Amino acid sequence: MFSEIAVGKREPLKIRNISSSDLTVYLDYAPPVCACVALAVEIIVALYKKMLEIKKLKKELADQQVPEDKLRGIEDDASSMVSPQLDELTVELMNKYGGHLEVQEEMKSALSSNTR
Repeated sequence: MFSEIAVGKREPLKIRNISSSDLTVYLDYAPPVCACVALAVEIIVALYKKMLEIKKLKKELADQQVPEDKLRGIEDDASSMVSPQLDELTVELMNKYGGHLEVQEEMKSALSSNTR
């Protein structure tokens, strides 16, 4: 899907090499495809990090004996922020890399469902 957005042709994602010593992944693709994948991974990892930080802070509050009914909304709020941010990612990828596509709405829909 990332190759279709970036260069207009759908190809399966090919990982050429994975380094275990420094967490490097080498993709066998044209630079625009790699840039598209890198942007998506960067944003998804940042979102995941936020979620983990919120869970950690909630646990710390619970350890300080803050009542559960006061904490309940924290995780709900964190979960509700995921979907809009993934939608923003979809729009950003399409704007940055998918301008050449004739079927942008279909691709937005597919990309949105694949990032969840």
